[in-house]
Amino acid sequence: MKIAIGTNEVVMLNQRGISVDPHREYTEDEVFDILEQVRDVEVFYAQDADTNKKSLRLANEYGDLADKIQNMIPEN
Repeated sequence: MKIAIGTNEVVMLNQRGISVDPHREYTEDEVFDILEQVRDVEVFYAQDADTNKKSLRLANEYGDLADKIQNMIPEN
């Protein structure tokens, strides 16, 4: 399956060391691994979200991106 995300989202992930190629076919396991990494970044930023507005914004952005990737995974 392809991970259909935009250029800005690819850049966001690359900034956190998560490499995604929207043109590549990924296995379901690979997508789950990427999803886990994105969720980890979301949690990292969420830890400071109460006191840091930038962390809150980034936690929300990575959370939204994780949701988007999760919605691409077919349900069995």
